[in-house]
Amino acid sequence: MNTIEGNFIESWRGEAVNWECDELGHLNMRHYLTKARQARKMTAMHLGLTHSFDQQAMSTLRLRRAHIRYLKECRPGARLHIKTGITHMGDNNVNMLHMMYHRDGTVAATIDETLEHISVASQKPFDWPERIKHNAKSLITSTPPIAKPRAMDRAEALRLKDRTPAYRDLTSPPYYKIGMGVFREDEMDIFGVATSTNLMGRISESVGHFEAGYPELHERDYSPTHINGVLLEIFIYIHQHPMAGQAYHIHSGVHSVNENIRRFHHHMVNPFNGQPWMHTVAIGALMDLKARKLVKISPAHKKQIEAILIP
Repeated sequence: MNTIEGNFIESWRGEAVNWECDELGHLNMRHYLTKARQARKMTAMHLGLTHSFDQQAMSTLRLRRAHIRYLKECRPGARLHIKTGITHMGDNNVNMLHMMYHRDGTVAATIDETLEHISVASQKPFDWPERIKHNAKSLITSTPPIAKPRAMDRAEALRLKDRTPAYRDLTSPPYYKIGMGVFREDEMDIFGVATSTNLMGRISESVGHFEAGYPELHERDYSPTHINGVLLEIFIYIHQHPMAGQAYHIHSGVHSVNENIRRFHHHMVNPFNGQPWMHTVAIGALMDLKARKLVKISPAHKKQIEAILIP
């Protein structure tokens, strides 16, 4: 049991539903954001923004950045709850830290979100009312060590906004196209833009094509076994939220690799105008699904990946 003490409120309680889990037997990475979105809304209502997610809302909260650490997997039926605190309150933004717990108090994941307070009409940030800043004081807390970045420092993560290559530079190695499609109407929120769940979902359902990132899983003589790739940590920067009917391509490359982890860059872009939708840095590893333990990369496969690193 390692429940974090501090100015946190319970903001969500439920389960890892079977249909939210994937072929690896645990909660798919997109659905941590499904639950965090509900925690975000509940916390905003606690602050006094009780109508910010209604269809007639004048203002709302929109996700700009996120850092997620996946700490103890959630199997189907796992009973979970989230406690939320505020680690920073700016003039027109807020950092909400969602601590997701298993029933026994073990931390399942941490989701650290940077949210902008925006006008629905203009889609631009504007300052908090004084009453909201006052109410937020009761939730101000510090970030516990377990929620801090492990494989990448926060300063580097904040620079993701300015680290997206031009589209023409993403269309050839060391980047590889792993996904493409068009956003559906049912992937939108009440304001008509793609939800964070569905942005993450598009990466989740494309990463199987990233053969360069996991060469051992794509060799000619490979047959499905109990070894597969898993996500340990991810940083997200959303440049712009897509609307229904807009297209995307996902181009991915390997930034670095060692015997334990590999760091991937995933760029989601509009292929028709080069507009970046989202940039993520994902920390992946191999997992033995029977032992439920991480597996080290072989020297031969490590050398193979090093040959295609992003310079």
